[in-house]
Amino acid sequence: MKNKITINRFFPIYILFTFGIFSSLLAQIQTTYLPEPGFEKRIEKYVNEIRLIDTHEHLITEEERIQKADQLDFTYLFSHYANEDLISASNLKGIMNIVFSNDFPLEDRWELFNPFFKEMRNTGYARAALLAANDIYGIGDINDDTYTILSKKIREKSKPGLYKSILKDKSGIELSIIDGGHRKYDTLFYRHVERFDNFIQVSSKTEIKDLGNKYGIDTKSIDDYIKTLRKAFKEGVDYKNEIKLYEF
Repeated sequence: MKNKITINRFFPIYILFTFGIFSSLLAQIQTTYLPEPGFEKRIEKYVNEIRLIDTHEHLITEEERIQKADQLDFTYLFSHYANEDLISASNLKGIMNIVFSNDFPLEDRWELFNPFFKEMRNTGYARAALLAANDIYGIGDINDDTYTILSKKIREKSKPGLYKSILKDKSGIELSIIDGGHRKYDTLFYRHVERFDNFIQVSSKTEIKDLGNKYGIDTKSIDDYIKTLRKAFKEGVDYKNEIKLYEF
């Protein structure tokens, strides 16, 4: 009678388990050399030296910023997209209109602002405002103890040289493409983009006729309309050619 070989029914599981551990150990074997110490600083330095083209902006000019310097306070950092987060947090657009109005005392506006700021301070737009407060104005947080000094610093720094400091020196932005329509900007900082929204948002025959009259074309057909658009486009190109461009 031949000897019987008895195999434990858990034996295949043992084999798989052992193979899994062995494979895991192999996966941990170092196959490359670690970078030299300080690699994170070298990466940070390299990234900070990259110069950028900001391809879409709606910035007011430095001159416009300076002209209204005495009206600025901490709310200026929240006056764009962050305002929408505040409205979402409060569900009270009317309250936000008061917060951003200089017709009311700063202290009262802060009291209205602060509870909703606490609800949205971790959103991306709020983080941008907090970073600006820290990196530009040296204020580590926006709170009961800092909002008045932050407001003062925002006003004080609104003077010639601010945009160079922020856009070029701190941000490394060589040029910003300003989506601001048919107007001249300082080409040391910006290039402007012509807008033709009025050609796609017409809602009446009168508006079509007015567009044609603006460019000296009696618009009676789609061909006339396209001719008007082409003339507007050419004027935009000619306008750009009139602007002195700074090399960068």
